[in-house]
Amino acid sequence: MAIPGLVEGRDYQIIRGGQPFDAGSGKIEVVEVFAYWCGTCAQFDPIIESWAAKLPSDVSFIYVPAVFNPQDNYPKAFYAAQALGIEKKAHSPTFRAIHIDRKLAPNASPEVIARHFAAYGVDAPAFLSTMQSFAVNANIARARQFATRSLVTGTPAIIVNGRYHVPLNGSLEGMLRVTEAVVSHERATAAQ
Repeated sequence: MAIPGLVEGRDYQIIRGGQPFDAGSGKIEVVEVFAYWCGTCAQFDPIIESWAAKLPSDVSFIYVPAVFNPQDNYPKAFYAAQALGIEKKAHSPTFRAIHIDRKLAPNASPEVIARHFAAYGVDAPAFLSTMQSFAVNANIARARQFATRSLVTGTPAIIVNGRYHVPLNGSLEGMLRVTEAVVSHERATAAQ
């Protein structure tokens, strides 16, 4: 499974027994495991958003929040925003609110986070209730399991098809170059 031009262990890790996050898409899956409180993820957000917008139709891009700390309320907020249909319009502004505007603390309470997300067209109490829902808790468990299985110990991290972990090793742009090479490898492997 060597990838031409890349060095296993430096540029990527092979995930033994790995699985895609969303196995049913039939596309090459690229997942960014991120954390809203992560400064590097905040820097990466506009870069990866622009990159993901240009992906070919055979590639599926998915955000998965890192669930390292049970007291971190942001993974639940991400899945609540997704459930309420505001994920896309609230994702980048949440990074800005934490890292640029300093309106949200990295360890904000669920109530404060719900008030922030209310600015994107949802009722704050409904958002808070959704954060505590069974569906959101199930997504949290799924995200935690995926990150553990995918060897993620820090953010940002990229997982391709559940088989390759691309860690931040150098520049953010370099991380995307490695990801593109892994995606090309997966495409070529599938064509054989």
